[in-house]
Amino acid sequence: MLVVNAGPLARYGMRDHLSDLLDVGTPRPAARWLLVARDGSMAVPHLEGQPVPLGPSGVLDLPSHLDLASPTGVTA
Repeated sequence: MLVVNAGPLARYGMRDHLSDLLDVGTPRPAARWLLVARDGSMAVPHLEGQPVPLGPSGVLDLPSHLDLASPTGVTA
């Protein structure tokens, strides 16, 4: 499962639900991913000014040369 807009969960007091969802100690039938932008100066990404409940070991940075704005193989 890929969660791409978790800001409202944090904003409206549902951080506990997000923590439960992302808890790697709880067996799940599928992987859980949370896509959040991160300032390079921060150890972990933030939602609404609070750290995402993952810790630094749960963060994966995309390569800087990866251009997600331009699909490959598409011609105009």
